[in-house]
Amino acid sequence: MAIYSKKISMPYLPLMASSAGTISKDSYLLVEVTGITVNDGYTNASIKYSLYAKSTTARSVTASISTTNSSVSKTVKVTTSMTCILTATETVSSSDMIDVYTGATISYEVAGSYMPTTYGVSSMADIMSSNYILFVTFGKMTSYPFAMKYGETGTFTFNKSSSYRLEFLDASGVSRYTASISGTSGSAAVPVSVFSTVKASLKTCKVYEIYSGTDIAEKSYNLTVSETACSLSLSALRSPTDADASLVTVSVSGESALSSTSRTVTVYAKETSSEVWNAVGTINPSASSFTGETMSVDLDISYSWDITVY
Repeated sequence: MAIYSKKISMPYLPLMASSAGTISKDSYLLVEVTGITVNDGYTNASIKYSLYAKSTTARSVTASISTTNSSVSKTVKVTTSMTCILTATETVSSSDMIDVYTGATISYEVAGSYMPTTYGVSSMADIMSSNYILFVTFGKMTSYPFAMKYGETGTFTFNKSSSYRLEFLDASGVSRYTASISGTSGSAAVPVSVFSTVKASLKTCKVYEIYSGTDIAEKSYNLTVSETACSLSLSALRSPTDADASLVTVSVSGESALSSTSRTVTVYAKETSSEVWNAVGTINPSASSFTGETMSVDLDISYSWDITVY
C-alpha cells in the first residue's frame, strides 16, 4: 500500500491509422511513494512509476518513463484491458518536501493508410508529456513558544493536520522528554520531574511527523525549557531541650516559579573537615513561596558540620 500517490491522466490520442485502434483517454501514469525512511534530518522516499494503458485494438507500442534520475523504454503490447505496461523506480531525498519531475510517452507507428505526406513511411505519435509532481511530506511548525519553564504548558501549531512527536533535548543532544500532538495544534509541557533529573535547561525541540506508525520527516527547532532563578535560605539549630542532643532541625525558606508541590528540596551535610557531601533528607514545600519548612536529622555532636540545600 502506497503512503502517497498521484494519478496523472493521459490525453486522448486523435491520430491513428486505419484499423490501428485508439489508445484510451483513460490511460494514466500512477506515481506512488512506496516507502519512507529518515536519516540525519533527510526524508528518503522510494518512488514507483506505473504506466497504465489500454486500446480498442491490441497493438505493440513503445512505452517510456523518464524519472528525476533515469529513464526506461520498452516495446510492449497494449491490450483491450487496462493494464500496467511499464514501471520504473527511484529514491528521492529531501529535508523538507519530496518532489519529482517525470514524463511518460506511448508511441506507435502510423502506416498503412493513404496519407499525402507520409504514405509508406513510418512516423511516431507521442501521447503524454512531462509532469512535475510534488509530495509534501513534512508539516512545519508555524508557531511555538521559544522559551518555556519546566511545568509550563506551551502551544505548538503546524501548517498541516497530521500526527507529530515532539522530543525535547538537552545541550548535549540527549532526548529528555517526548510529547505527542495530533491535528494542526496542541499543547505540551515538560514536567518538573525532568528538571530533577537533568538539573539544567533543555535547548532543542525536534519534531517528527508520523504516518501509519512510521517517522516520515524530522526537523529541529531552537527552544529553551528552563527554571527561573530559585532562592533558598536555611537555618540549622540544635535545641537544648531535645532529649536527643544530636538532633538538628533544618528550616528552609524560598521562592520558585516551579510548582513547589512537585519540587523536592534536598538537604546535604558533611563534616567540616570532609570534602564529601551526603544527602540526609528532603523537604517538599507546600507552596511556590514558602517559609520555615522543616525536617530533622541526627548529626553526631562530636563533630562540626556544614549543611546546604539544593
